[in-house]
Amino acid sequence: MAVPAIGIIYNLYKTYRCDTQHIAQEVAQWLSARGENVYVFASHYDSNEAFEKDTSDVRLKMALVLGGDGTVLYAARLLAPHGVPLLCVNAGSLGFISETALEDLYPALEKLLAGEYVIQERSMMQIEVLDENYQPRLVFHALNDAAIMRHPLSYIIELATYVDGEYVTTYRADGLIIASATGSTAYSLSSGGPIMLPDVSAYIINPICPHALFNRSVVIPEWKETTVKVLLREPTQEVLITIDGQAHLALHHRDIVKISRSFYKTRLVKFQKNDFFHIMRQKLFLGR
Repeated sequence: MAVPAIGIIYNLYKTYRCDTQHIAQEVAQWLSARGENVYVFASHYDSNEAFEKDTSDVRLKMALVLGGDGTVLYAARLLAPHGVPLLCVNAGSLGFISETALEDLYPALEKLLAGEYVIQERSMMQIEVLDENYQPRLVFHALNDAAIMRHPLSYIIELATYVDGEYVTTYRADGLIIASATGSTAYSLSSGGPIMLPDVSAYIINPICPHALFNRSVVIPEWKETTVKVLLREPTQEVLITIDGQAHLALHHRDIVKISRSFYKTRLVKFQKNDFFHIMRQKLFLGR
């Protein structure tokens, strides 16, 4: 029978602010002294299958994530299929998704063990890459975004876009960002996209440097399916899709990227129910 445990995920390479490996070991000892089983692992699993094999005798009831937003995205990919809540502690620079600052780690753990928290669910997107014969090449569940981008030295690309089978337009641009509500404050925001509250059931289609007078983002209800067909001038053009900044795949002429609502959700531990605008003011200097 699988043993219930608290997982600790740390970014082995976050050393410019702190030694996350050392902190993970200290936290493991602190939790063990309070009767908790602990499973510690660095962010190195390339697939859910490898992770599940290593943790077959463990049932994670909670996971502590030590790192920046990239580590949170990694943890979401790994643990969302298992419904494991994440307590995210910022050991990076921005830490927009993180709930707790590093200096507040132990007070946050006290609240966690006392059950003084709520769980906030964040919608995820399912990103599928198909070839022109609709054969799957990649399936990925994203918390933040997917970006289709040309090589910097390549021509602009054409991306024929449809929503629920209805033709929208063909973007002639450097690329296209498809962002969730959570991801609206990431790459999409820096490209001029709107900010959405995390509980908004929608995603954003945001062109990157479009060669057109119309360059506004489009917000799509998350239950609608968007397909993007990649149209290249030359077969040798280099185009890449990057998903949550962690999965990468080269795209070919007439490849199809399909975006739909994922059946997974990322579950985040929150100590305050309504803190989004506080985070906005703190991290993005909104209204200052």
